[in-house]
Amino acid sequence: MHFIKLGKTDGQAMIWAHGWGQNHQAMLALAQSFETSGPQVLVDFPGFGASPPPPSDWGTEDYADHMAGFIRQQGMGKIIWVGHSFGGRVGVQLAARHPDLISGMVLI
Repeated sequence: MHFIKLGKTDGQAMIWAHGWGQNHQAMLALAQSFETSGPQVLVDFPGFGASPPPPSDWGTEDYADHMAGFIRQQGMGKIIWVGHSFGGRVGVQLAARHPDLISGMVLI
């Protein structure tokens, strides 16, 4: 999955999740305003932007589980999820299915 990291390496990590048919660029300006507070990670969900498509048709639960694996793989600890539209739907599933990974959520 394609992603970019901005900001400090310490502090509260935030993941920025775009809406349907978009990519990480949709959240870039907002994420840049939080660079001094900690790591900012902007993702292109599988099948969007520079990320290859998933192996089959996915629902929001599949995207949430994929993101949970990504968060664990990156060793990010508890994150703040910032999701726009579809990214918000994925975030709600992530919080429901993997509450141990979420310290806060902003839905746009």
